[in-house]
Parts: sequence; C-alpha cells; structure tokens
Amino acid sequence: GALAKDIEHAVVALRQGRSLYLWGMPGSGKDALLHAWSYYTRTPTLLRQVTPGSDIESWFFSRAFNEKGTYWEEGEVLVALRDGYLTPTGKRVPYLFVVTDFDRATREQAEHLRLITDSIQGRVNGPMGKIERIFPGTRIAVTANTSGAGDDRGRMISANPIDASILDRFERTFQFPWMDWEDEEIICRNKFPVLAQRSPEVFKKLGRATVALRKAIVDGELYAEFSHR
Repeated sequence: GALAKDIEHAVVALRQGRSLYLWGMPGSGKDALLHAWSYYTRTPTLLRQVTPGSDIESWFFSRAFNEKGTYWEEGEVLVALRDGYLTPTGKRVPYLFVVTDFDRATREQAEHLRLITDSIQGRVNGPMGKIERIFPGTRIAVTANTSGAGDDRGRMISANPIDASILDRFERTFQFPWMDWEDEEIICRNKFPVLAQRSPEVFKKLGRATVALRKAIVDGELYAEFSHR
C-alpha cells in the first residue's frame, strides 16, 4: 500500500546518504524502519530521544572536573559523529544518527541539531565554539508524529513548531500513513501468539473494525488515534 511506497523511497534516500525527516501516526513503523535498516545493512546506529526540558547540549559536550580543575568533556554524540564507529578490525565506519520525537524539541533543543542537519556543511558543535567536521558517510534521520508545524489536531500536545530553517535542512521528508491491515495483522498475531492459536478468527474481525475506525478518523468523524499499540 501507500506505506510500502514511502518505505521504498525512504530506503533509497538512506542508501544515497540523505538526511531524513520521517513523521506520521504512532505505530506506523517510522522507528522500526531505521532499526531494520541498521540490522540488515549492519550499520552502527546511535539513538537519542528528545525529552522536553532535557539537556541536549550534554550529548555533544559538558563541563567536568577532576583534581586539576574543570575541563570540557566531549559527549558520545559528538565523538560518534566526528570519529565514526571503530570496528573490531580497527576500521572506522560512519554511524546512522537517529533522533526520535524530534517534534517535541524546544526551540533551544532544536538549535543544537541545526548544524548536523546541514547537508552541505556536515558539521557539529564542539566545546568553546569549535566546529567539528562530521565523519564522511554519516547519515542523519529524525522521527516525529507531526510535520514540524505543531499539532493541529490536539492529539500530540507535546509537539512543538520547529524552525522552518531547520526543517528545510532535511533533504527528504516522508509522511508515513497507517499500515494496511494485511501487514498489521501479522504484527498483531506475533504479539499475541496464544490468542492467535486459540481464536485465529478474532483478527479478521479486528481488521474490519480497524479499517472502519481509521476511515472515520481520517474523515474527521471520530476524534481518536488507533494503532496496534
């Protein structure tokens, strides 16, 4: 269905090294796609989740101290983006850097990601205003429930508008719709194997109800969300 086509285009963009902004309903497979890409391509992945009010700057650098006094300590994200992943053979390879719930970021939090989403420069902020080059081949992807313009339905109330100049830095944007029930039924059967064994006919009934509910939601007749979660 429509989701399969979006996933195909997103995978092509990943292969080409494009930065991605993936958004859509909960349970539409945004994060799952990136996990699958990491698994099937054996790409080391660094995952971070945005929590409103948390200190994103510490991902990159922070102040620390020892017996000699204070000093700047480089964060895991800065080191990973700049140096890549060190394999057991001693070779360095690029990361896939994934930020989930990106539309929950405050204005200050989003600013820390401005440079690394710049596809032309490929840079990251270091301590003392130093700008570091990103390791060649590093991919950047974020996931969100909204398009970055804020929540227009009142269902994702923690979503914030994202600066358009930051959104424009993403080379590819995809809106993921809900899965077709034929695909989602497989997930549900695997989530509830005992139920699937004892009452397999339940999933056909659930499928008809799911399709009807989602049509009502899309048509604006029902104010709700509905996923296999």
